[in-house]
Amino acid sequence: MTISALIRRRPLTLHQREQVDFYIAILPWLLGLILFTGGPVLASLIFSVTNWTGMNLAEVKWVGLENFRALLFDDGLFWIATVNTFYYSFGAVTLGTMGALFVAILLNQNLPGTTLLRVIYYLPSITSGVAISILWIWLFNPQV
Repeated sequence: MTISALIRRRPLTLHQREQVDFYIAILPWLLGLILFTGGPVLASLIFSVTNWTGMNLAEVKWVGLENFRALLFDDGLFWIATVNTFYYSFGAVTLGTMGALFVAILLNQNLPGTTLLRVIYYLPSITSGVAISILWIWLFNPQV
């Protein structure tokens, strides 16, 4: 009998088993993250420094940072689009937050007609659920 046959492995402790179970449980998510997020990010970084039309891999030409230089200094539409994006983002966030806060404060007051305003405010969310329920009843009704 050899020495390695006589050496027994100690069983895993509870903490070690929990660690193994954790890594087994997180492995599919981690593989999905790497495959579906890391892969496209890496591909876009590689494509951003090439001059590729997207049709033939044999036509890939390395251009380095030329694409970024052309975008920042030669393309006037880029800066217009950037400014418009900031205007829209600032306006949408500010006005959306102020509007939502105004409606929340208004619906939280004990004023006459507040109940009617609450009904009008929540009616679209209730109506869509009712409409979908009626639609499914019609779809599953064998007599129609």
